[in-house]
Order: sequence, then structure tokens, then C-alpha cells
Amino acid sequence: MAADYAEMHGIPLAPLTAQGKDALRKVLPAFAGLENPIDITGALLTNAKLFGAVLSAVGEDAQSDLVLAALPIAGAGYDVGMFAADLAAFDRRYGLASALASPQEAVRAEFAKLGVATFAAEGEAMDALAQVAGHAALLGKKPLVSRKAFSFKAGKTRFLSEAESLAMLAGAGIPVVEHRLCRTEQAAAEACSAFGAAVMKVCSPDVPHKSDHGLVALEPADPGAEFRRQRERCLALGARFEGVIVARRAAKGRELALGARLDPQFGPVVLVGDGGIYLEALKDFRLLLPPFAEEEVLAKLNDLHVAPLLGAVRGAPARDTSAFARMAVRLGEAMLGWSGQVASVDVNPVMVFETGRGALALDALIERAL
Repeated sequence: MAADYAEMHGIPLAPLTAQGKDALRKVLPAFAGLENPIDITGALLTNAKLFGAVLSAVGEDAQSDLVLAALPIAGAGYDVGMFAADLAAFDRRYGLASALASPQEAVRAEFAKLGVATFAAEGEAMDALAQVAGHAALLGKKPLVSRKAFSFKAGKTRFLSEAESLAMLAGAGIPVVEHRLCRTEQAAAEACSAFGAAVMKVCSPDVPHKSDHGLVALEPADPGAEFRRQRERCLALGARFEGVIVARRAAKGRELALGARLDPQFGPVVLVGDGGIYLEALKDFRLLLPPFAEEEVLAKLNDLHVAPLLGAVRGAPARDTSAFARMAVRLGEAMLGWSGQVASVDVNPVMVFETGRGALALDALIERAL
């Protein structure tokens, strides 16, 4: 069971060297296996020293970083106190992270008295060891340092308009959809004509979620009439009207989400996840603390439920996740460079095209830290 949980966490079982197997062969019964996971067998009942001898062989073999000892049952005849002393001594001598799994509270108490981490089940113990391993991996990484400063537009409104938000992202090196801010009907009609397939949406710092109010139109047949409709609807909401954004309609791809927020404890936090209108409902996302590398973003994407859909599936080409990872890295750098002036960034959706064709931010909303 412990081995199964290790596999679930992606933690490989350490192979024993020939010398390590020889050491085990000298102490274990002839019928015992010598591969990891090691079964001490029922011989432990008649020879309490077996536990410590096996631990010593494992420690001297020096192939392991983590040790999980499981005692699924221990009753009369088992010297639990000696087992606990042996594992505590093993911890001190070899400095490996170890844990004890036993469903019996009395057994766990003997180990806990000597400072050994104890858990009721193998799965819980392996969860804890996996957390230790992950934390050690983070500590062992060469730290990334972001020193670049990014300018941020001063103001008192809570949200920037979409045009301003897209401009801020573009300034941070994040690819954004081709678009125009149109303040007149004629400008909107000209932009729609220039783009061919276009999307028109209202531009107002007071309407952060435009689709909720019917203020997004795909390929409007009459751009002038759609301009007037959106202006009237925006003003009816009591919102400021700055014009409409006409954007080139993006080619088909996979929608992902990119976001960030300023956490009061952790500072800037970047979100990567499945995109679209159901992001909040499905909660298929992962978080990163900047600065981070593209490889870390790709690893987080592989953890998503939709990860298989980002590869080549049913004849569809693989998505350009490397391009998306670069966008995430740049957003993390920007959040650090904005030095606490930005409370949150919502870039949803990001359209990710097939490998080699990149990715584009189609929508953006930046919130000031007031």
C-alpha cells in the first residue's frame, strides 16, 4: 500500500545496491524478498532486532531520501518500544525524512514520544513525505530574481478599462489580440471592415464583465447600429462610456486562463488554468509564486484535469503550451515590477493555438490596489 501511494505521488522506490541486498540477506529470513518495498516478515515477532537491522542496512546503502515504516498490526510479543527507539536512532544517524504509519494509537504513541512523525494510514504518511520532498526540491532550486520595473498608470478608479488593461499587458511583453479603441460609429465600422471577422465590446472601467450585460457582439452585421446599442446599454447601467473595442476574431484554439492577484501574505500569486466562462465553477487551475520559470508553468499545466486535451488528441494538433508558459512568466515578472500597485489581473480567455503558432490574450481586466 505504501508503494502504491508513493507511485501516486510520482515518488520512485529507491533501488537497493548489491551491497545493500547482501546486508539484508544476512539479517532477514531466507524466504524474505530483498527488493524495495522491504517486507520484514512475521519473523519480527520472534526477533525484535530485525527492525533496527533492516533500517541500518537501508541507511548504509545510502540510496534513499525518504523512509516510510508501516506497522499495520502490533500486539503481544512485539517490542514496539524497541522499534520506536530504532527508528528514532535511524533518523538521528542518517538524517533522512521518515514517518511511521500504524492504525493503532498505542503504537503511534511510542514513536511520537521519541519525536518520530506518526500517521494512522500509509496514505497520510506518504502525503506528508511527498510534501517534504516537494519543499526540499523548492529549496534546492537556484532562485530566480526579477529586477525589471514596469510603469503603471496612476488613477483612482478600481478597474482599468479593457483597452487600458490590454495596453498594460502588451507593455509587459504579453501578446494581445489585435484591436482598436473606437469612439465613433464610423471608426467602429472601419475597424470591423479592416478586420473582417471582428468582435465588438463596450469599453468602460465601470463594466468589468461585459458579457453579463450583453455588451459583446460577434461579427455585427451593422457595426454602427451595434455601436449605438452598446453605448445606450452602457449609459443605462450608469457606467461611463469610452467607446467600443473592435478586435480581430481569433482563429480556433484551446482557451486557457491566466490571472494574478496580490495576496496579503504571499504577495503576487499567478494563476494558470482552464479558460472560459466556467473557470470559477470548475476550479481547474494551479497557482505559482513569481518569479518562476517556464518549466514550472508547464508542470502546473500537466496537473490540470484538461491537460490531456492540450496534447494531440483525436486528430487535433497539440497546443502551444510553451507560448502560454512564456506569457505566465511575463505576467509574474510584471506583478513583481508593478510593486504592489495591481490588486488583480484577469486574462480570460487566452487562446492557445497549435504548437508553433503561439497564444493571444483575448480579454483582460486589471484591478488597481487602492
